[in-house]
Amino acid sequence: MNLDELPDAMTPAEVVEAYEEAWRQGHYQAFLWITTEHLWESLGVETREEFSEAARDYQEGSEGHSMVITGLEVDGSTATVTTTETSVDGTDHVVEQVSHLLVHDGEAWLVDGVTAV
Repeated sequence: MNLDELPDAMTPAEVVEAYEEAWRQGHYQAFLWITTEHLWESLGVETREEFSEAARDYQEGSEGHSMVITGLEVDGSTATVTTTETSVDGTDHVVEQVSHLLVHDGEAWLVDGVTAV
């Protein structure tokens, strides 16, 4: 996925895939394009430096990380995309369900909240 040329009309699932890829690549601009200020504040990544540090931590902790979209619900201008994420933690595989809340701002879907289920 080329994060420098994201299409304007992405589906909620495509936005979540781009969100995950922005973390993997440490791509701050893509992160800004597909998220809300509410999410930035809740994650504590309101500056480029804070995002870069958090992305480095994410990259270090996500060795062998894979993500599969396992659910999608759209209700008007909100959507919930559920993923199953698997990564290697030492010798163990860690499996986590994650819920991504998206809002439509009239032009595009944006990630507004992320919680482990």
